Amino acid sequence: MLRYILEDLKISYEDIEIKEKYGDICFNVNKLSKKYKVEKQIFENELLKLIKSSNFIKSFDKVNDFFNIFLNWPKLLVKFLNDKIIEEKIIANKILIEHTSANPNKALHIGHLRNSCIGDCLYRFLKKLGNKVFVANYVDDTGAQMAELLIAFKYLNKDINTNEKFDLYCSKLYTQVNKLLENDENLRKLKNIIVKELEIENSFTSELNKQIVKKVIEAQLQTLWYFDIYFDFINKESDILSFGLWEETFEKLKKLNKIEFVENGEEVDKLDEYSSSITKRKVGTYVIKSKNTNLVLIKSDGTLTYLAKDIAYAFWKHSLLSKSFLFSFLLKQPNGKELYQTDKFGREIKDFENFDMSINVIGREQSENQYVIENLIKELTNKKYIYYSYGLVFISKKVANSLGIEVEKDFLKMSGRKGLVVNVDDLIKKFEEKVRETLEKRNIKDDELVKKIVKSCLRYEMVKLDKNKDLIFDFDEALRLDGNTALYLMYTYARINSIVRNLEKIGELKVNDFDCELNEEEKNLAKEILKFDSVINSVAKTLEINQLANYIYELSKKFNVFYEKCRIIDEKDKDKKELRKVLLLITKNILENAFDILGIEKVERI
Repeated sequence: MLRYILEDLKISYEDIEIKEKYGDICFNVNKLSKKYKVEKQIFENELLKLIKSSNFIKSFDKVNDFFNIFLNWPKLLVKFLNDKIIEEKIIANKILIEHTSANPNKALHIGHLRNSCIGDCLYRFLKKLGNKVFVANYVDDTGAQMAELLIAFKYLNKDINTNEKFDLYCSKLYTQVNKLLENDENLRKLKNIIVKELEIENSFTSELNKQIVKKVIEAQLQTLWYFDIYFDFINKESDILSFGLWEETFEKLKKLNKIEFVENGEEVDKLDEYSSSITKRKVGTYVIKSKNTNLVLIKSDGTLTYLAKDIAYAFWKHSLLSKSFLFSFLLKQPNGKELYQTDKFGREIKDFENFDMSINVIGREQSENQYVIENLIKELTNKKYIYYSYGLVFISKKVANSLGIEVEKDFLKMSGRKGLVVNVDDLIKKFEEKVRETLEKRNIKDDELVKKIVKSCLRYEMVKLDKNKDLIFDFDEALRLDGNTALYLMYTYARINSIVRNLEKIGELKVNDFDCELNEEEKNLAKEILKFDSVINSVAKTLEINQLANYIYELSKKFNVFYEKCRIIDEKDKDKKELRKVLLLITKNILENAFDILGIEKVERI
């Protein structure tokens, strides 16, 4: 709605303040004249002409350098009701969002869910703005974690066929193997052999690994489909090697003098398999400099670090290599979208390459490696690589205990190797039990509603906080009806729909012309609605999706106060009734669009 004022006054979102008093909006003419580099009096005179010619401005006053603007709310609200609620905003020609990217050796845990929900909300938001967006899931099907799982199948005689959901089955095996590795030196040596065997194409180990990876990925996808999260393609890390992307990347980095072979250095006891960072320069490694740290690309035994493969993958995303992936059909997802995977015997798909922007949702623990990649891409191309970091997810003591995990602290810090994780599947099951129990106390038996509430609440909890803050998940907090929860938002939407249905019954849903002043509750809701355009503009700039979540919470609070104080259906004043219908319908439109982006279910009753 604010967009109409900005168009009339030829200024931007950052130039205006929405005020509680001294007008509806205001701006400082002295600041604006300096910003636009126009002499103050000339700027002020031009602005006065624009203010007087605007149909959406009722009056104004000037106090020193401040213009206080009083809006023509009836015209503004009706215009917004009949217009497209979110304007098209193209931020790049073709965008790739990479999210989830869980190792295909175990089930998804709640930390992965935060990644997936953030990535999916970004996808939905950018699509809503009219952008061409694709979604990738990058799976690390090589390395130590796969070797550890393969020990179970190759040497502990575990059966690859099971009636249990395969990713949950593998989670248990992965934990068992890690306990054995702690005290078995021979098994640790065996693991290192398997790591190298994984890089040999068509070996028994690599072929067995492919079967396992496929089964785990399909099981992980089933979990994500519960939340309506889908992908366009899956990139496998092993294909970075099989397609020759790393060799070309390595030569490119050498020509750019970005890497160094360490001929003289010190011995290092151990290089952490999950980190590329070392403080000593180990003989026989290839390193890339990052500030004052050496980051290893190739270890002294010839194996690649995650950073090396991640750089090659980033180069592919932005067409910095002559080589590319081929793709083959994997499966059709429940939403009808076809899912593809990298495959040496596949075909070229032009849509799946040459991205102008990539948004890479990756945990902050990988920040050092990601900043190296971000800077490399910035130096080599004008295409944009965005490292989108996020904080950790913990589970409250109460939730952990309900899942049979004893915790001494107030929250659980997860560890896949130790088996201290809360799998998303287990979380869904326990959460559904809790919601079903709550609804049955109100004599509601509706399994579909249970699923909608659980899905919406979990998604919302994952995205409502600042992405850089750590999150502690708790069932009771997520189900509060008096706080910033999806349930509160769904309840507000259901309340709005109840009024809409009643207006439809009496044939009064259509809005007629009106002209009246706004009371306090009406004005507060109208001003919150006014902020919507600037929130969308801010999210488009920052990609901070939590801004939208927090905005609709504030909007819902304002609406519920309005609902309590202002009658609609039995209001006798015709103009007031029309005004309130417009406020109701705009709030409904905003919530519906925000729910689409955040993945919150629209329920008629709750």
